[in-house]
Amino acid sequence: MRITARRLSKNFASVYALNNITLDLESKSICLLGPNGSGKTTFLTIAVGLRHPTQGYLELNDFKPYQERDKVLKFLSYAFSASRLQIGVKVKDLIKTVKAENFGDAEELMQILGLNNFANRKISNLSSGQTQICVLFTALCSNSNIVVLDEPFSHLDPQKAGLLMNFLLKRDKEILFTTHIAEEAETLGEYYIILDNGKVIWSGDRKELYSQEIYEVYLFTRDDFAKITDEPLKLLTILGRTALVEVSDIGLLKELVEKGLILGFKKAGVRSIYAKHNVCN
Repeated sequence: MRITARRLSKNFASVYALNNITLDLESKSICLLGPNGSGKTTFLTIAVGLRHPTQGYLELNDFKPYQERDKVLKFLSYAFSASRLQIGVKVKDLIKTVKAENFGDAEELMQILGLNNFANRKISNLSSGQTQICVLFTALCSNSNIVVLDEPFSHLDPQKAGLLMNFLLKRDKEILFTTHIAEEAETLGEYYIILDNGKVIWSGDRKELYSQEIYEVYLFTRDDFAKITDEPLKLLTILGRTALVEVSDIGLLKELVEKGLILGFKKAGVRSIYAKHNVCN
């Protein structure tokens, strides 16, 4: 999937949801991250042709989706948040319709998302979370080559989210998705775009994401970092019981684990970028 944007902007009255974005990238799995109101969903709506930009342009695989909607629907499916759908059919009828399209993985996806738990209920009577699961099921069961998903894991427990990520990784589809969760981004994404206040503050692939010597250090308690302040660690921030530190010698962190001063550590990805750019998520 290739995305090209030049001076892309979208404003709603005096508020710019996207502000002068320029991108040129190609990847099979692209993840958009950023705080609430950073422009992630607006970017997706332009990418699938639901909105026109105010200024500039965005191309997906070398054409502008908002100008060629018929072409979009032939190779792209999408799922956005939907609190309620006024559709008077039962979930089991939706499942039957999808299976009739000969989508081979529909049964597996149905089990992952747990649709059987409310299959006898009408879609119009579902909770917002159950409605979102139906929307996600329909989008993923299409035969399109590209799937665009707005926070696809937000209504799933960690186990189901993990199973869905495995499902997406093994299928031959290209994915453009948003998430607030660093672990989801790092598991599924191959290229990352981080937005803040409608602007791209960082973009890069997995190698670039993990290129800095920044680590997530897991503490027993929030106050434990005070016990290791004599060590040559540069503290960037503390998030609950996780400290983000910059350190050139990974052996030092291994020693702290052996001494029982920290629980463990791992190379920081998304959180390292957030810390460096002071992004609050």
